[in-house]
Amino acid sequence: LKELISHIRGVSSLVREVKIADRFVTKEGERSITLKITFQSPEKGLSDEEVKPIRKIIESRIRKSGGIAR
Repeated sequence: LKELISHIRGVSSLVREVKIADRFVTKEGERSITLKITFQSPEKGLSDEEVKPIRKIIESRIRKSGGIAR
């Protein structure tokens, strides 16, 4: 999990913070983790269109590590 968070932080300089918001184990024994990712630019507010490509990269990395991104 630490490695995944580190990878997420490295995706873009606009990824300001990555925190674990929640975690639990399902009835089937699968781990579920909710991450809170803060995007921030020192120069301006960010639009959804600016953040969307970064989110897609993050979701791809989660899937490559065997996770499911929602």
